[in-house]
Amino acid sequence: MEEHTAARLKSGGAKQHFVDALLTLQKQYDLSDDTVIGLLWDMITAGIDTTAVSVEWAMAELIKNPRVQQKVQEELDSVIGCERLLTEPDLTNLPYLQCVAKEALRLHPPTPLMLPHKAKQSKAKQMQMSNLVVTTYLRAPT
Repeated sequence: MEEHTAARLKSGGAKQHFVDALLTLQKQYDLSDDTVIGLLWDMITAGIDTTAVSVEWAMAELIKNPRVQQKVQEELDSVIGCERLLTEPDLTNLPYLQCVAKEALRLHPPTPLMLPHKAKQSKAKQMQMSNLVVTTYLRAPT
């Protein structure tokens, strides 16, 4: 914490990271170092937990749908085989697996209301729009 604060002061605050934002808020709201460190740990552990929960839900959906599980296994066998492990470049050749993963995330979002984010630019039917906020509210109905 002290090292990051010193580096930030030395650079004149040129680069803005999440920690820099917290340090700015620390001064603004009189937060203790322990509070800032706690927030950082929350961010780290929240990322780990949501990934684990997402994988659990995907596995539960596959168990519930043996036909889908069989089709994913067949795709993996035909593209990867039994001789090697799956690598990231292989994912482009596994469209069904990609669809299953996306559907699991659609059915069971990792957080109740995904954090909204704002599109920098967008066009709809040749109309220029700004400040489009995207959240899980804009998903297709189930």
